[in-house]
Amino acid sequence: MIAGKREPQMNTSRKLAQALMMASLTMYFSDSAVAKQSDSLAPDLAVNFQCSMPPSEAAIEQFLTGRKFTVANLERMRRQFNLAFYPLEIEGYDQERRFVHFIGLPSGSLDGAKITYSVGVNSPPPTRHDAALEKAVLHFITTTLKCKASSVNHGSNPTDASAFYDEVFALQLSRDHEAATCDKMARSFDARHCERMASAPVQRRTSRGN
Repeated sequence: MIAGKREPQMNTSRKLAQALMMASLTMYFSDSAVAKQSDSLAPDLAVNFQCSMPPSEAAIEQFLTGRKFTVANLERMRRQFNLAFYPLEIEGYDQERRFVHFIGLPSGSLDGAKITYSVGVNSPPPTRHDAALEKAVLHFITTTLKCKASSVNHGSNPTDASAFYDEVFALQLSRDHEAATCDKMARSFDARHCERMASAPVQRRTSRGN
């Protein structure tokens, strides 16, 4: 920031949106059913699915809030600052320190029409599966969103993954709070706080081992 001048709110907020976009690119999760390293995590439940129509963001938010998850629509916030990146990215966390992450990824096909969506359900190690929640997620995808699941995987994490989970969860709490603060459509929108966060130095966030 230039000394003696205050950058417009849109500029500083845009910087924060860019930082959140980069944070979302950091991958922490192992593809294996059981994470074998203390710096990787396997989701309790991982589902890939395809939809004939874009999934309803409102329905996803309602599903999560109905199960007492605090929700942040990261991609909606990015779109407000002309930084759209994913077709969809919504995540939520609850008091049990679990988090659920919905995301849409373009297939890379030339027509760009096909999008693969995925959802991950994660809980603190050692993994204790919540069968009711995992079943509800699958039912929501196929019944409410009317999408087709192409793969369903269950994973587990050992106790020694706890420290890394704590790091990942802390990162999520931070970025979800920032996104909710700067999302103009959220009840939590706070223009002044958003500008202050965007003006603060942004630390580069990377996972261990990358």
